[in-house]
Amino acid sequence: MTRPAIMQVTDPDGVRGIIDTTATGWDPGLPHAEIELVGGGTVVVPTASLELQPDGILRFPHSLRELVERSGVTTVDDEHITIPVIAESLRLTRRLRETGRVRIHKQVHERQETVDLPLLHETTEVEHVAINREVDGPVSIRQEGDTTIIPVLEEVLVVEKRWILREELHVRVRRSEHHEPQVVTLRSEQVTVENLPTPSRERSPSPNRREP
Repeated sequence: MTRPAIMQVTDPDGVRGIIDTTATGWDPGLPHAEIELVGGGTVVVPTASLELQPDGILRFPHSLRELVERSGVTTVDDEHITIPVIAESLRLTRRLRETGRVRIHKQVHERQETVDLPLLHETTEVEHVAINREVDGPVSIRQEGDTTIIPVLEEVLVVEKRWILREELHVRVRRSEHHEPQVVTLRSEQVTVENLPTPSRERSPSPNRREP
């Protein structure tokens, strides 16, 4: 993450200052940081005493103005007032610098070589074999040895007669019984047998009836 060029610092009294990171090369890893107060004055404090707030401002726990007013004293830590001890730090950087240029020339050389490679030549023979056999459907291509067999199919129209049952007639006989009263005339005969007397004896007749 790139550090801002100007870091703002504030103390409990609301005194504000700034740290110019480009000028002093301030880094959280260094022991001290130089703060320039907005109202004038410069103070050097321990880097560990600065607390970075969520809004990006560094907070110093002591009064920056009192540090400036103290004669001969310019630094403090959490418990003791100390005399600043200055130490130089070394920062190494790298940059590209052109030291020279070169020009490259390329030449193409030609040579001839004899190349003898075997070349494969294939020929195809097509043989028509008559079959004329009825099949159930399309026949797929098959391979027999080095011969590829491609079937040639043709659809032909076949006309034939077939019996087709169109419909059936279902006949049912239904019986019913009913009475029809009628008046009829019936005839019967009645026979009367009469015995007649014979000449030798006379006998009174005794008629007999017989009903059929």
